[in-house]
Amino acid sequence: MDDFLMFIDTHEWESFISNQVYPAVAKFSKENNDTAVAATAREFLKIQELLEEDIILMNRARMERLEGYEKDITTQYKKRVEFEVNRHILDTNGRHNKHHAIIKEWKERKKFMTSDRGVWGGDGNKTPLYWKRDTHENYTRMRLRTCPNNEFNPHNDAKFYDEYDVLREESSVNLLGVSEEARIRADKETQESWEVVMNNNIPDVTDDEQLIFFEDCHLVTLLNIIPGTLKVSPTHIYFYEHEKDETHHKLSHNNLVWKIKDIREIHLRRYNLRYSAIEFFLTDQTNHFINLSKYHRNKVYSKIMSLRPANLVHGITRTPEEMVASSNITKKWMERRISNFEYLMNLNTIAGRTYNDLSQYPVFPWVLTDYLSDSIDFESPLCECFRDFSKPIGAQIPERAEHADIKYHSLPQDGLDPPFHWGTHYSNPGAVLYYLVRMEPYTSLHIDLHGRFDHPDRHFYNINNSFNSSTRGQGDCKELIPEFFYLPEFLVNSNEFDFGTRHDGKPVGDVILPNWAKSPEDFIVKHRAALESDYV
Repeated sequence: MDDFLMFIDTHEWESFISNQVYPAVAKFSKENNDTAVAATAREFLKIQELLEEDIILMNRARMERLEGYEKDITTQYKKRVEFEVNRHILDTNGRHNKHHAIIKEWKERKKFMTSDRGVWGGDGNKTPLYWKRDTHENYTRMRLRTCPNNEFNPHNDAKFYDEYDVLREESSVNLLGVSEEARIRADKETQESWEVVMNNNIPDVTDDEQLIFFEDCHLVTLLNIIPGTLKVSPTHIYFYEHEKDETHHKLSHNNLVWKIKDIREIHLRRYNLRYSAIEFFLTDQTNHFINLSKYHRNKVYSKIMSLRPANLVHGITRTPEEMVASSNITKKWMERRISNFEYLMNLNTIAGRTYNDLSQYPVFPWVLTDYLSDSIDFESPLCECFRDFSKPIGAQIPERAEHADIKYHSLPQDGLDPPFHWGTHYSNPGAVLYYLVRMEPYTSLHIDLHGRFDHPDRHFYNINNSFNSSTRGQGDCKELIPEFFYLPEFLVNSNEFDFGTRHDGKPVGDVILPNWAKSPEDFIVKHRAALESDYV
């Protein structure tokens, strides 16, 4: 022991401790510390990952609780709000319809009581009676009826002025998008034409009546394009108008209902050059034009056809050529089982032409060329009063036909637009309103198109002049409309509209007839006889 104590005090011991022991201790400590730090870091990372997983699980559970709360509370609240809003709309609509029905009934009773045969009539103070055209048709598609116009507007503010800068305060509008004023007027004009229930309370689809299909659509009429919803059930078709604002809502009565069994014909139609519309004809001699999207149009058609309407005559998705062949109308016409008028009207219908769209209005040909003779004999073999039906109306005169041919060949054959003979069409909305301007609702449409009455010299004034314009004029090649063969009322200004005075000082009133016609009725009878003659 003494020797060890003496040894540790020696220089060798101190050198051993300094050179061997201390470096070994330092090395050992360093190695153990690095291992411990690494192990601690690994444990820390594991703990951090566990904490992050716990946070994610907590957030997920929180979101699930929030979603459950929204589903249990917020969704129920939204459903309740939607239910109450719909209930309010239905209630308000019902009250407005009832109010409208009462007003309509009152007007009808007042008119009846103050008429010539009423208890308060015959007092000598008669109110002027004005007329408008009704929408009902017979089975040959003639709209023969006119009815009293209780909302007559003389259009005094639409009179033509020589100063072109003096116009109506209202701006002119497009026929396919009339103004709100025209919409309100259309509602009033057509109120007696719709075949709806007496009190105008259109029933909704009942719980017992299963709804097959519903889709947004537009009800297309002459004066209006009404947005709404079309609903199809096994027994009925419903149309409910969309309400845009409170003012329009108060005037709304375009909710309609039709029975499936009353559908007589159903046709696929074009609207605005798109295959998106459908038109159906009913047994009460009315027809309705509905515009949808192309794909929904086909679905509606399929759904209605699957219900097999009891009175359906035409309703097969065929091309016009196939429909002409399957209906045998050409054979019936050749065997004289149907008249020329019926044959042409059937062709118009199959081709997609309709009274409900001025851009696709039925078209009929000019038949005669003589409107100056005092008498005319269609049956005489020497009669040369008929047009050449092998040529269009714009090519009846050789000089004009030659001019149109030169124009056609002078246009670029490979240009963006194909070459053409005439720059106008034989039928267009302007031409239809040109002929029917003396009848409502076409008078209002004429004003909507031009902003006022057109220049007096451009009105339909003389049948012979109109024929000369179509055959000799450079910018006119329009044909006729069906009314020339069955409706004398459109030739008379019975509503006494002020169309102005022509350059010769004569006012524009009734249409000047051919010399061989003694009256509008006589003209229609003879003109129809010409259409039905053996030559035609």
